[in-house]
Amino acid sequence: MPKISIIIRSKNEEKWIRHCLTMLHAQQEQDFEVILVDNHSQDATRQIAERSGAVKIISIDHYLPGAALNRGIEVSSGEFIVCLSAHCIPQDESWLGILISGFEDQNIAGVYGRQVPLSSSSDADKRDLLITFGLDRRVQVKDYFFHNANSAIRRSVWEQYPFDEQATNIEDRLWAKQVTEKGLKILYEPDAVVYHHHGIHQNLNPTRLKNTVSVLEGIEPMLNGLPPSMQPEQVPVTAICPVLQNFDSQKMNRLIADLNNTGFVDSVFIISETPDVKQYCEKKGLAFIPRPASLMPDKATLEDVLQFSLREIEAAGTFPELVLYVNYAFEVRPDNLFKELLQDIQYKDMDTVFPAVKEYYNLWRKNEQGEFAMIGDWLPHERREPTYRAINGLGTVTRSAFIRRGRLIGERVGLLVIKEFIDKKNLKKTIKKEV
Repeated sequence: MPKISIIIRSKNEEKWIRHCLTMLHAQQEQDFEVILVDNHSQDATRQIAERSGAVKIISIDHYLPGAALNRGIEVSSGEFIVCLSAHCIPQDESWLGILISGFEDQNIAGVYGRQVPLSSSSDADKRDLLITFGLDRRVQVKDYFFHNANSAIRRSVWEQYPFDEQATNIEDRLWAKQVTEKGLKILYEPDAVVYHHHGIHQNLNPTRLKNTVSVLEGIEPMLNGLPPSMQPEQVPVTAICPVLQNFDSQKMNRLIADLNNTGFVDSVFIISETPDVKQYCEKKGLAFIPRPASLMPDKATLEDVLQFSLREIEAAGTFPELVLYVNYAFEVRPDNLFKELLQDIQYKDMDTVFPAVKEYYNLWRKNEQGEFAMIGDWLPHERREPTYRAINGLGTVTRSAFIRRGRLIGERVGLLVIKEFIDKKNLKKTIKKEV
C-alpha cells in the first residue's frame, strides 16, 4: 500500500492538469497514489489524466468541496492524505517530501504549504497570496486557518473527523477548527510551495492593489515565475500549415527553418490536397495530412481545416497543448516572431496570441440603412485612438482546446504588435491564400 494518497479535485482543468501531474511524477518522494475526483469535466481533463498514467479517476455528480475530498479519500489507502487543487502546480521535486515531513511531530493533524502566484496572476491575487502565505514556519495551536489547495492530513485523524459535506466553501478551516479544539495542531510549512493562479480574497480598490503589488514585486522575484512544465520550451507545441493549390517549396523551406529555430515547436503538420506537397513532406520527413474535398475553401473555413487537422494529429498519438497556425505563403516574418508568440501566451496566460499592426486610419462601415458611417470620431492623427489589424497567417498560437471546438481565436486574446514590414501589394496576395 502506498504511504501517501494524493486527492485532486477537478472540473474542466485541461489547461492545468498536465502540469500538475507532471510535477507529481517528478517528485523525489514517489511512494504515493493519485486519485482524481472529477466533476463531469467537459474538456480533455480526464483524457490528459488517463494518458499520464498511474491515476485513479472517480466521478461525482454534484460538487461540494468536503464531500468531493471524502469520496476520494474513501477509495484511497495512504497513511497520509494530500489535498491538491488541479490548478495548483508544485514548484519543485521536493514539495511532497517537505509537506509530509511535518508529521514527524505526532501532535500535528494537518500541514499546509505556501501558495505563490503566476506571472499572469492579477494584482489582487498576487497581493493576497503573498500576504497570506508568508515565509515563517509556524505551528498553529489556536489559529485554524488551513487551505486544501495545498495540504496534507493524517488518515487516522480524518477517520475521526471527516470533512464537512454540507459546507459550500472553507471546508478546510471548518475541519482545522474541529481538530485544534480537540488539542491537535496545524503546521504551516512555507517550503512546500505550489503555484496557484488565483487568489483567496475579493478584489478591493484597484489603485491600492496596484501600489501594494508594486512593492511586493520589488522584493519577490517569484512573481515573474512559471512552473517548469509551463515554461514555453516545455509545453507541447504543434504547428499546422495548410497549403492550397500552387506550392512553392522555397517558401516552405524558409518556414520550416523559422519553426525549427524557435526551439519551442515540437512537430509540424502540413495539410494539403496537392501531390507535390505530399512528395515534399516525404522527402523532408514532415508529417502530411491529406486534405479532403469537403475542406476546400468553397465548402469550409480555416477553423474547419484546423479542427480537422488537430483531430488527425491526436488520433495519431500527438497531443499538443498549443497549436501554432502558419500560412507559409508569407515571404518574410519578423525575427523571433514564433518565439515571442509562444512566450506571450504562457507568461501572460492568454488563450490566443497573434501579430497585428497598429493603424490610425479613419474607418467606415455600412449601417442598417446601407449608408456609410464612420467608426469613432473624426480627430487629428495625434489624438486618434489606434486600431490593430490582425495578420493571423504570420503565426497565430491558440490553446488546442479552442481549435478542438472549431475556433481559431479563444476568449483571452493577446496581440503582438509589430511594425509594417510587407508592402501592401504583397500582403493582399498572401492574405488571399490564407485558407
